Amino acid sequence: MLLAVVLGLTLHLTVMLMVDNKPLAHAAHAATPNWLQSMLNDVGHSVGSMFPGLGHLLLLRLNPISLLALGQSLSVLTAKIFIDFDELYLADVAGALFNTALICGTMLPLSIYCGKILLQTAPEHLLPLLDKSLREVSALDGVLELKGEHFWTIAFGSYAGSVHVRVRREADEQEVLSQVHSCLSSQINDLTVQVVKDDLIIPTAPPTNIPVGVVSPTLPCPPPHQTHSHSHSHSHSHATPHSVVVNL
Repeated sequence: MLLAVVLGLTLHLTVMLMVDNKPLAHAAHAATPNWLQSMLNDVGHSVGSMFPGLGHLLLLRLNPISLLALGQSLSVLTAKIFIDFDELYLADVAGALFNTALICGTMLPLSIYCGKILLQTAPEHLLPLLDKSLREVSALDGVLELKGEHFWTIAFGSYAGSVHVRVRREADEQEVLSQVHSCLSSQINDLTVQVVKDDLIIPTAPPTNIPVGVVSPTLPCPPPHQTHSHSHSHSHSHATPHSVVVNL
């Protein structure tokens, strides 16, 4: 039993370390650390104050699948020891329950991360960089407003995004496109930018033609203490904006 556990664990760790699984490595790095990784991190900080070399080793963020294999192997060996020495067969049930909880707790962050990819949500680990890049775009010369920005993951390590940029009428569209792409291209692989020029036209009131000889009636003025004035003016202007859509 002991030999089978050691051989299985060795084979598993060898495959995990030797095979370059980029999707799994990306998901393990981008997902939220699980409870086992957080516990090892806390232990590493505590041990690092006394033994710097060992503490640095524990601070490494190991693959969650490898940690899961280590935890299950230790659980199986512990249950085997209790059964062989004390004939405590309840340890087998306790080990199975522990392994079930270990699988759920370890794989939950990876499942949540993959679910967010399917829902096309914004990648959380890129949000600080995206916020900084969007602030830089808002400060560009000629940019009035950013709206409709949306970023999502299309594959492991590949991201897409779209944004609408409203600029002044005299702004150079190609120059704005180039600057926006320069600010966001380091985080977003497939970027779609729509530039909308601010072509608002202020309408003028049409002249009122009063026929000759027609006198407008004069309304009596109300008493001073009963004066009420209500002015409602509504003006609507609809201008078709000039937009340019470029998929970079």
